[in-house]
Amino acid sequence: GDTLSITIVGGSVFVDGNRIAPGFEGADGYLYTMDDVLVPAFGDVGEELGPLGCITMGELMFSAGLGDELLRSDGPLTLFAPDDAAFGGLPDSSAERLQTDETWRTQLLTYHIVPGKITTDQLEDGMILDTLAGVSLTVRIVGDVITIDGNQILLKNAQATNGVVHVLAGVLQP
Repeated sequence: GDTLSITIVGGSVFVDGNRIAPGFEGADGYLYTMDDVLVPAFGDVGEELGPLGCITMGELMFSAGLGDELLRSDGPLTLFAPDDAAFGGLPDSSAERLQTDETWRTQLLTYHIVPGKITTDQLEDGMILDTLAGVSLTVRIVGDVITIDGNQILLKNAQATNGVVHVLAGVLQP
């Protein structure tokens, strides 16, 4: 079986980042409802990227030699992965630099990785996250919208065997 992360934030209980509503007693025990469906991790962070629409991120990580070292590591890690449309929206100069400047590419890619497994219920407005690139990210929360350095999280809490993936609408740039 998979291990579930249980957190309590402001009196609310979360399982793998999904809020649990108050339960009620039934004939055979308690019944609880959740905000979302729990989906078990089917692979490591690297294997989760394709089904999440983040193929470009995976290709760049592996071509930079970071795939096995980071995405397939024991973790735990949190990956803020831009979707493929985000990479397609980069200015031509950034897209070219991503292909030709190995040092900048490594810094940009590791800027998307935070050590530890952090689900969205653990994020707070104004929180600072330290990345593997040695640069900090700022979390903003307005209503149900969570942004990381101004880039909205489109899909949250995709579980992996070695961490969690949050899909971003934009590419984080240090």
